[in-house]
This record gives sequence, C-alpha cells and structure tokens, in this order.
Amino acid sequence: MKLFRPIILACALWLGGNSSILAQELQPQQNQKDALFFEAMRAKVMDDPQMEEQTLLQLTQSNPDMAVAWYKLAKVYMKQARIEKADEAITSALRADSSNIWYKQQYAEILAFQGKFADAAELYKSLAQTEKHNETYLFKSAMLFQKSGKYKEAIETLDVLQKNSSYTEDVLLEKQKIYLKMNDLDGAVKVAKELIAYMPDEGRYYSNLGDIYESNGMSDKARETYQDAIQKLPFDPSLQYGIAQFYKHQNDQDKYHQYMRKAIQNQGFDAETRMAIVRSYLDELSADPDRVRETIDVMKDMYKANPETPEVVALYGQVLVRNGEPAEGAAMFKKALALDPGMLVIWQELLFIYTDPQDADSLITYSKRAMRYYPDQAIIHFLNGIGHANKKDYKAALIAYNRSIDMQPENNKLLLSDMYAAVADVYHSLKQYSASDSCFRKALEYHPENATVLNNFSYYLSLRKQNLDEAAKMSLKSLDIRPGEPTFLDTYAWILFQQKKYKEAQSYMEQAIQAEENPSGVLFDHMGDILFHNGQVSEAVEYWKKAKENGSDNPKLDQKIVEKKFYE
Repeated sequence: MKLFRPIILACALWLGGNSSILAQELQPQQNQKDALFFEAMRAKVMDDPQMEEQTLLQLTQSNPDMAVAWYKLAKVYMKQARIEKADEAITSALRADSSNIWYKQQYAEILAFQGKFADAAELYKSLAQTEKHNETYLFKSAMLFQKSGKYKEAIETLDVLQKNSSYTEDVLLEKQKIYLKMNDLDGAVKVAKELIAYMPDEGRYYSNLGDIYESNGMSDKARETYQDAIQKLPFDPSLQYGIAQFYKHQNDQDKYHQYMRKAIQNQGFDAETRMAIVRSYLDELSADPDRVRETIDVMKDMYKANPETPEVVALYGQVLVRNGEPAEGAAMFKKALALDPGMLVIWQELLFIYTDPQDADSLITYSKRAMRYYPDQAIIHFLNGIGHANKKDYKAALIAYNRSIDMQPENNKLLLSDMYAAVADVYHSLKQYSASDSCFRKALEYHPENATVLNNFSYYLSLRKQNLDEAAKMSLKSLDIRPGEPTFLDTYAWILFQQKKYKEAQSYMEQAIQAEENPSGVLFDHMGDILFHNGQVSEAVEYWKKAKENGSDNPKLDQKIVEKKFYE
C-alpha cells in the first residue's frame, strides 16, 4: 500500500494542477457557443434572417447535439418556405431531444405543410396523450385526420375531446361537418339534434337541422322541424330566416317574403348580420320588376323601427334614389349624415343627386360641408367644381377641379380622364380653345377609350370647324365604343354637316332622332339645317318648328322659320 500512495498522490496533484488548465480550455468553447446563440437571437430581433441562418448553421456544425439551435433553424426555414430543410433541421432537434413538446409541435406543423396530414394528426394525438391541457392538440389532430380523409379517426378524436373539454358546441359542429362529408345522414342528424339539446334556446340549431333535412330531399321532416321550433321560439331571428329560406326553396313565395320581413325587422340579429341580410333581400327584390317597389316598403318599416340608426337611414335613402325619388332620398342622406358624418359614400351619393345645373347651389353647399370631414378626398373637390361650373363661376370651378386633380391618385385613370375633360369644358366656355384642346388630349392620354371625352372633344372641334378629319375619327371611335348613343350620332352627323357631306349627315341625324325617346330641340334644329342643305326646305322649316316647340335656345331659330333660310 505504501508503494501506491506516492503514485496516487502524484496523480491527484497532476489532476488538481491541470483542472484549471482544462477549465480554461473549455471556457472559450462555452463562451463562443453562447456568443453565437446570442448573435442568432439578435439577428432574429433585427429581422435579418440571412444572418440568423448563418449563425445557427455555425452553431449546429460545431454543436451537432444542440437541439435548440436545430429548432430555431427549422423555424427560419419554415419562414422561408424551405420545407425540406426545415424537416431536416427539426428531425435533428428531435434526435438530440426527443421529449421536447415544442419541437414536436414544430414537426407536426412541418408535416402538415408538406401535406402529410395523417402523420401530423398522429403526432398531435400523441402529444394529447402525454400533456395535461390537451384540447388544442386533440382539435388539431381531428382537423388533420379530416384533411387526410380519415373521417373515422377524426370522429373518434372529437369524441374524446367532447368528453374532456368545454368546447362542446365547436366539437359538435365539426362532427356534423365530417358526417356530411361522409354522406352519413343519420350521423349528421344525430349531431344536429345534440346541438339542439345542448342549446335549446338557439333557433339557428333548429334551422341547421331543418336545412340538413331539406338539402337531402326530406322536406316533410324539415317542415315538421320548423313548425315545432317556431312554436318554442316564435321570435328567434335565425329561425325566422331559416324558415324563410325553406319556403324559398319550396317556391312558396308568400311565406318566403312573410318570414323574410319578420327576420329583417327582428332586433335580435346583430347590426352587421341584419344589414347584410337586408341588403341581399333588397337586391333580390330589385331584380324582380314585379316586386321592385316593395323595397321602399321594406325600408320604410326598417326606418320606422330604427330612425336613429345611420346605416338604416342611409340605406333607406339609397332605396328611394334607386326607385326614382331623389328628393326623398336626399332628405334621408342628410339625416343619416347628421347622425354620422363619417360616411363618405353617402356624402358622394348626396352630391351626385345635385349635379344637375338647377341644383348647383345645393351641390356647392353640401360639397363644402363634406370637405370639413374629407378635406383630402379628390371626388368631393371635383363635385364642388361641377357645382361652380353649373353656376358659370368658371374661376372657382377651375380652382376646385385643379385641386381634385392634384389629390387624385394616378391609379384611377378613368376618373383623372373625367377631371381633365371637365377642365377642358370650362376652358371651352371661356373660349380659351388652345387650353381646352390640351386638356382634352390629356384626358385621352389617361383613358383613350373614354367615349364621352371623344364625343365632346370632336363636337367642340366641329363647332369651330377645326381639325374636322380628326374630329370625325374620334366621333366614330366613340360610336364604336357606345353604338346607337343618340348624342354621339348627333355629333357625328354634325361633323359630316361641317364637312359638307349632307346626305350622310341626314342618315346619322335620322338615327339620332329615332334613338331618342324624347328628342331634344337641338336634334330637331340640326336636322332642319341638314335638310335645308339637301334642298328639302319645307321639311327643314317643319323641323325648325319642332326645335322651337322642344325648347331649343338658338337665337336664330325664329329668323330661320320666318325667312325659310339657314343661319349659323
């Protein structure tokens, strides 16, 4: 024993003496590892995925058993949609630490992303068996089993979830979907009845059962379900709506409209759902010529029940305008805006009502009010400009139009085209023809197919007897875009007249007059001028007389009639 003691002591001394050396050798390695991991986390915070990936790759190369580095690398690859690399990384993480639930969750997500739904479902199922709070895992497992077409396994998983969680309603709804996918009507009906038993005061679940019956050709069962339900819940809005849809499918129009009226008047619906239903119903009525006027009755009842709800008041205004009652619609719009001035669409609809020249003052007044709430809306300034132009206050119109152009984004080229055309009209009225032509050309740059601009520009050129060949080309193009448009036919006829092509001009003017339900005095006046140049003097006089009867303001008209001569 004595012989061994010095040797043992010597070994102990050597180890003791070199332990600090070993620690010094290991410490830099640990420091480097920590530094790299910190650098990777800093790159993540700085949103530098390339640096994060490079740093994590360094870590995994020098520390292949560092599970967390592989896990973080898998997340980086997932963000980059590099799924195969993500799969490799998360597999390495699990190889280093097979019990980590976060790694397993990440692996399940990667499997699902690859379309391996059944494998992902099994993984979530195994997590649910090992974790105490497992509702999320069970639900994800069931959804993935369903995606993979394993409906039986999905139902079994949801059965487990139903027994051990408070998510009964969601679970039952999912089970019903799966049974319907399986074409298992009995299973779907059974679950629908469970939903009713679970929430007997919810009309939507009676409607749900009725809809299943009706969709599967069991109308008698559906009718029985609805009749029983309406006795229990006579004022439930979802049930009323469900019954309405049932009668619609049964082509019982009277009962359909009866229950739809009840449903849309029912205050039990939340405001958003109710407005969505009523808008859909109004569109349906509007599409039926025999019922279109009923839209006013529907909205009148809604308005009476909700006179202080701005959305209802505004919708009533829209319905009135659509039915040819703009003054009444404007009154509703004003009330809606008084309740809630933050409705841009309603401001616009109100202003569009006032675009006729006789309403110029109203257009100016209300567009100024709209500007208080929407000072940067180009359309408001544009409409304000229309009001001033209609009052022949061209200076104010130009200011408003130019503001609207400055504010209007370039992406709406059609609106910009209309704005430049409006400026062109003002310059034409001011007899600044060069500026007018320039703006018309700018309008056509933005939208070469703008038929109204093509027509107006060509007509103004014809009045000035300038560039008639160009005017004719533009006018014909407008007619290609909108054939049979009376105003466009009149323009082309007048260009032909200025080109002294009187026979052709007469043909197009006849088409223009025939296309108009109530031809204007201008059309009759132009027709008289054309007929005169075709040698049909007596016919020309008759048309000039019609022009006078239909409100033509041509100061030379009386002279043409009396003297039976053409005067420009």
